[in-house]
Amino acid sequence: SDVYKRQVWEVASRLVENTIAVNLLAHFWTIRAALPAMLRGQCGQVVTISSIMAYHGVANCAAYCASKAGSLALTEALREELRRDGGTEGCGVGSTVVSVSYTHLTLPTKRIV
Repeated sequence: SDVYKRQVWEVASRLVENTIAVNLLAHFWTIRAALPAMLRGQCGQVVTISSIMAYHGVANCAAYCASKAGSLALTEALREELRRDGGTEGCGVGSTVVSVSYTHLTLPTKRIV
C-alpha cells in the first residue's frame, strides 16, 4: 500500500484516514460494542493487535506507526479503566495487547487438502 511507501508530507489523506480507521478505530468501536456484555458477565478478555512499530517509528510508515501506537495506548487506558472499575476484587474482564514483529509470509498458491 502507498501509505507505507511515502513520507509524511507525501501520503494521501485518505490513506492515512483508512490506516487509522482499520488499525485504531476498529478496535475502539469493537471494544465499545462488546465490553458492556463482558462487564455484565464479569468475564472476558479484550485482545488488540499492535506492532513493534508502536514503540519505534519507521521512516515512510508514520501513519501505520501512529495507528499502532494508538491501539497500544487504547489497550493500556482500557486496562486502567477496568482495574479502577473493578477495585480490589476486579471486574472479571482483562485486556491484552499483542505487539507483532516483522513477518514475511508466503501463502500457498495451490490447495493443500
